[in-house]
Amino acid sequence: MLSVDAWFYIYFAIGAVGVFLIGYGIAKKTQKQDSGFSFILLMSVVLFAALTYWFNGAAREVLMGTLPWLINLIFGGVLLIVFLTGSKMIFKRI
Repeated sequence: MLSVDAWFYIYFAIGAVGVFLIGYGIAKKTQKQDSGFSFILLMSVVLFAALTYWFNGAAREVLMGTLPWLINLIFGGVLLIVFLTGSKMIFKRI
């Protein structure tokens, strides 16, 4: 059985891939990279907020300490920034 923080990163990766593919499809269909990236930006922030809310409850259920909880959220925020930066760089090449 995987730990709660492992599920946090699995859900993060699934959400990132899904949001990127939809945003890429929007950019290709509308021929506007800004609209595709705007979708990625908006949805990734919304999904990260929802994931943070879920992680807060799940971490409480397994009695995770404050420091591991905080480190996971900070690292998740850094991953979100890396994801958005990488997406913007990919969209500049399209």
